[in-house]
Amino acid sequence: MNNSTYVFDKGACQALLEGEVFDILRVVNYVCVIVTSLAGIVGNILNIVIFRRQGFRDGTVLSLLCLSVTDLMCSLTSLVGTLGFLINWVQVRRHHSTLKTISSILMGFLRTGFSQMSMFTTVILSLERCLCVVKPLTFKKLLTRRRTVIMLVLGHLETIVTYFLLLGSCRYSWTFDPSANATIFKRSDTKAYKEVLKVHSNLNGLVVTLTVVTVIIFTSCVTIFSLKRASRFRLSAQSNWAQVKVHIMSFVQFRVKY
Repeated sequence: MNNSTYVFDKGACQALLEGEVFDILRVVNYVCVIVTSLAGIVGNILNIVIFRRQGFRDGTVLSLLCLSVTDLMCSLTSLVGTLGFLINWVQVRRHHSTLKTISSILMGFLRTGFSQMSMFTTVILSLERCLCVVKPLTFKKLLTRRRTVIMLVLGHLETIVTYFLLLGSCRYSWTFDPSANATIFKRSDTKAYKEVLKVHSNLNGLVVTLTVVTVIIFTSCVTIFSLKRASRFRLSAQSNWAQVKVHIMSFVQFRVKY
């Protein structure tokens, strides 16, 4: 029996990831993000133009327009941040640089904030679609344009205030980096930032995310169930109408014959 044990060589794995394989994976990731960001920018600009022409009299159109705007900002911040990381890696090759700090702010704060706005807008749209299917006659009265605007403003305002506090609680400074022999712009965490981040993580992780997922799943299930029930009713009505037509035709033929 072979009693030899396998020893995990952590240093070899780190050397492998820090070599050509890791560089290739990094470039592939950057390219994929840039391509998807460009596609998102073009698609959302077209959506904004289309929804703008339809006007703002309908709450659903307003929600779709808001979703397109937030998704457009997600794509823009993702594109600019990824280009910053790519340029910093290809040309500068420094662990700390001003461009890397700005890119981390774009990707870590602004893009995440706009993603949260898009998530909240998706919840409102799922609620609108559910009410449109369940209560088609009173849908416009239940979810008016004014109520839609209020929900959008409150949801986006919470995100703006939260990320404003996160960005404002950081420390920003111009620091001389001896390794780069240059003065660079750096962002550093403070005690206040850690406290705000703790509250933000608990709020988003335990309350906001759970609420969003629950509402989307619930409204989707209700919508699917209502559509299936309406489909069965429609098929039953069509079948009954077909039988009525057969009886009518039989009666007409009987009257003509006799």
